Amino acid sequence: MKRPHIENVHFWNYSQDDLEFTIKDCKEAIAAYPENPKCIHGPGNYADQINDAHTVLRFKKMKREKVLNNIFKNRKQTS
Repeated sequence: MKRPHIENVHFWNYSQDDLEFTIKDCKEAIAAYPENPKCIHGPGNYADQINDAHTVLRFKKMKREKVLNNIFKNRKQTS
């Protein structure tokens, strides 16, 4: 399974808690000051960070599910 391209490549090294905190923090920053250009413009903007964090979380979840499915499939075949 190939990882999708994201702007914030360092997110791949973040834990689930770190990614969830990043999403929460960026949403709060946008809500507090929506006129801030960093909300949606330029590299590393809050909207991109939210999207990238969700992408990484989803990818890691899918990868975990695939590994678990393979484990259960192998157990059934050997039983």
